[in-house]
Amino acid sequence: MHTEHASKMPGVLAVVDGVQMAKICKPWVATLGHLAGMKSAPQYALAIDRACWQGEPVVAVVAETRAQTEDALQHIEVELEELPAVVSMETALDAETPFIHPELGDNLCFTRSLDVGNIDEVFATADVVAEAVFGFGRHTGVTLEPRCQIADYNPGDRRLTVYHSQQAPHMMQDLYCRQFGLSESDVHVICKDVGGSFGN
Repeated sequence: MHTEHASKMPGVLAVVDGVQMAKICKPWVATLGHLAGMKSAPQYALAIDRACWQGEPVVAVVAETRAQTEDALQHIEVELEELPAVVSMETALDAETPFIHPELGDNLCFTRSLDVGNIDEVFATADVVAEAVFGFGRHTGVTLEPRCQIADYNPGDRRLTVYHSQQAPHMMQDLYCRQFGLSESDVHVICKDVGGSFGN
């Protein structure tokens, strides 16, 4: 990554890569406590060494104005090497399939077994057995309301105030404390109107 020219441009205060950002913001690990054994690789605010998904940010520019930031971005060069993609769930666990996150040891996020009887015997004695494969496009619950955050950090007293346009202020307060190493009393999350996940 080449950032020398951008960092010297008018109004630019900092050009930050993933290694520098990791010293400020801890990585997010997206696991659920009630799903024992669930695995998730650390997700950094900016990619370090490797970007794992299309659009993953690799650099951030801090400048006095938005225009100066956008001008500086035009002078940053990022050299990327294309890695093998893992795009099929059917082959994701095959021995020859590369690991998306090598540190996890495989591509399996979570497994759960449910035993409701002698399934093999039931299928073997059934009059008719129908088999089909269904394919689904990527999907997640996405709300209709737009989302926005404005944060104000006071380094003098280490207090963070965040204005949210969405719900769950208490959960977000906890997450900010974890990511930035702050105490709960120093993080204030303000949600003027707490919505209802419209459109999920």
